[in-house]
Amino acid sequence: EKQMEKLDNRGITLIALIITIIVMIILVGVTVNVALNGGLFTATEKAAKDTQIEVDKEILMSSAIGALGQNGKVDFTKLDQNLPEGFTGSNGMYTNGKNTYKVDKYGNVELVEPETEKEISADDPEASYWKTDGQGTILYYEVPEGVEVPETLIVPCKIGDEKITRIDMFALSGVRMQRNEDGSIFIGDDGNPVIVILDEADEDGMPIATAATSKVKNIIISKGIESIGMGAAIYCTALKEITIPSTLKEYGGDTYTGSIVAGCEALDTIKICDGATEIFENEFGGTSVKNVILPDTI
Repeated sequence: EKQMEKLDNRGITLIALIITIIVMIILVGVTVNVALNGGLFTATEKAAKDTQIEVDKEILMSSAIGALGQNGKVDFTKLDQNLPEGFTGSNGMYTNGKNTYKVDKYGNVELVEPETEKEISADDPEASYWKTDGQGTILYYEVPEGVEVPETLIVPCKIGDEKITRIDMFALSGVRMQRNEDGSIFIGDDGNPVIVILDEADEDGMPIATAATSKVKNIIISKGIESIGMGAAIYCTALKEITIPSTLKEYGGDTYTGSIVAGCEALDTIKICDGATEIFENEFGGTSVKNVILPDTI
């Protein structure tokens, strides 16, 4: 009897062990699943990045305070010569790793959100919405029938292998320029380009908003675009905000000047990215814009 009792106890212990192992396997599986799908690793990575940003800001602020002049303002020449290890840049804009920071004249430090650099592959259906001259200029944007127009329109800096550097006149608007067979702009007898209205015109001859111009609320122009033609976003009636990249070097070209956003009655905010060194006369005329966000470099 005693021998049987020992065997029974041993059997119960073995079954309990097997059940325990199975339960542990299930718990491990659940834990891994939660970690992967519940965003545990993503949250940990984000926390590490946020911590690094705060550390960078503290280090840079300390250096900025050390570079204060007698007037109580940062001597950027002195700061540039004594940047903390790992930092590069000048004149208030500094980079460490993938993060860029802006130091104001009082030594305050802010993280600079990276500029948008949208690239579209040649096999992406969106590539066909952007009509270019094949040499880096966007002539116009047009979505096919049945395709929803995005509320936020990001102008790409690369389409396939073509690097985009210019947005032509009226390219994002409800009008288009008439062109010669070689692609050049057709000039009328009065010396001005001949404009083609895409849809209908009102009694004053002004274009009635097209599908695109009546839906786009935010236009972001990618970093890398250097030139924007006159009236590029004219008559975008729903447009509330437009972001101009730091790489803009030319506005309007050598011949024509005028507002990028004339007729954009809903426009509220114009943002010019950090690093830009100038804005151009009349480029934002014809609107009742309330907020213009300028970088310290202007």
